[in-house]
Amino acid sequence: MKFKLLLITPGKLDRGRRKTIVLPTEKRMHELKSIKIKKASERAVEAIWELINSGTYSPGDKLPPERQMSQQLGISMTSLREALQTLESYGHIKKIRGKGGGSIILDVSENSNLKAASKQLLLGPLSINDINKALRMFLIPMYLDVMAEVTDRDIRDLKAFAAKQEQDFDSHRGSILGWKFDVEVAKLSGNPIIETITEYIMLILMQKELALGIDDIGADDEAYEYNRQVTVYIKTLIDALEKKDEKLVETAFEQMEQSLEKFISREKSVQK
Repeated sequence: MKFKLLLITPGKLDRGRRKTIVLPTEKRMHELKSIKIKKASERAVEAIWELINSGTYSPGDKLPPERQMSQQLGISMTSLREALQTLESYGHIKKIRGKGGGSIILDVSENSNLKAASKQLLLGPLSINDINKALRMFLIPMYLDVMAEVTDRDIRDLKAFAAKQEQDFDSHRGSILGWKFDVEVAKLSGNPIIETITEYIMLILMQKELALGIDDIGADDEAYEYNRQVTVYIKTLIDALEKKDEKLVETAFEQMEQSLEKFISREKSVQK
């Protein structure tokens, strides 16, 4: 079965330079912000991800040959390969070299059994409030437990993880690493049961947020603001662990709950 990729208008693209748009003074704009013109590879990432996220391509499917994709997208082979490299680094595809190889769509969940179980749970009347309550009841005590034993090296590793998440967010308006941070912290407990339960809860949250339109690549303005809060959430929790500040953990979870509720409220108003 063949599918057409979303078309990116060919042309000479600005390679990431920032430009400021100047409007007439009568528009009374208080402040103008610089905008970034997306590179061809960034737009290709979003186009291919849209096909994956919409279900046009499923885990195990192979993307069309690179030359065919570059022609359909109207971009160079270099830009296409850069886009595929980005998707591979995110864990959305795997490039297989050699005869019969290509770009294979991967499951965003590393644990297929957990994903199957979470999907079954999501078929029922599961609300965001249910998920938030589970996060509070399980993850907050987990953070406090890790806080008692966390080392300077652990903090350095978490800060390196946060830096990568923020870099991804700046490049793609979101990052799959945002959903994986709590699992990284759970690993510090040294308890595989705690790690597995945390992964399960975060997988449910991820699938719920994806269903709401909160993507890790090419998010719209509302989802972008929510994803930005995820970056703040991660930094706040690292700060809490480093300072051993239990109250700061509570603050981080409260801010994320408020941000998600705000996003859902805006989406409902738009739908009306």
